[in-house]
Amino acid sequence: MKRSLTQKEFYYIIAFLALVFISSFAAPPAYSDQHEYEFPMSKETITITCDAPTTRVDGSSITATELVLYKLYRGAEQVAEKSECPMTVPLIKGKSIYSMTATDLDGNESDLSDTVKVTGIVAKPNKPTNLKITVE
Repeated sequence: MKRSLTQKEFYYIIAFLALVFISSFAAPPAYSDQHEYEFPMSKETITITCDAPTTRVDGSSITATELVLYKLYRGAEQVAEKSECPMTVPLIKGKSIYSMTATDLDGNESDLSDTVKVTGIVAKPNKPTNLKITVE
């Protein structure tokens, strides 16, 4: 027996389809501090961003124009430095732990930021296909 949708069921279906359609245009996720993420090695680089500090360790304020340098560290090794925060570096196979510092006009370098842990993974190969048997 064929049944018609009620008006309420119809609106639920339309709302669901609209949600699916709209979510397909969502921005890629942003990754935050103190988390661990895995990325396939097919991605060649990662971009690490931060929020500039707005205060000094004594509680006094600091403006973005007073910050002249950001340094990015992978473990204890400095891997990049720029006058602005977003930095793009190569994705490395295996686990890497990144942190950042900010330096002011007087050359005072901040403590290390919280860390972001990134693991570059090599994707496994596709499965074999087209198996054949030969009898001898």
